[in-house]
Amino acid sequence: MKPINNNLSIDLLEPNRFYISLLLTLTFLDLFFIIASWLNYNTDLITNDSFDITKDFGYAEIFQYCKELAIAVLLFKVFKKTGDYVFIVWSLLFTYMLLDDSNRIHEIVG
Repeated sequence: MKPINNNLSIDLLEPNRFYISLLLTLTFLDLFFIIASWLNYNTDLITNDSFDITKDFGYAEIFQYCKELAIAVLLFKVFKKTGDYVFIVWSLLFTYMLLDDSNRIHEIVG
């Protein structure tokens, strides 16, 4: 398959091992937080309430903020490399999601 465009050569049929590893790591970390939250509720193995996935500014929520920030920054870098405005729009969307989640805009305004 041909690259997306001349400025950004990404082969969509042969993903890089780094990106697969990153995706698996992020997925396993999400599963870890889900299991840790369950253990916190149902057992005495974890007694730290920061593992609760429903707690504001708990470990899982801070991890989510990090993911949203990384996505926004990476999309902005792709925009700078390609000049394609769709990437800046997506970057702004993820920046808004980060600000909304961390500042609870949807809860205050809504």
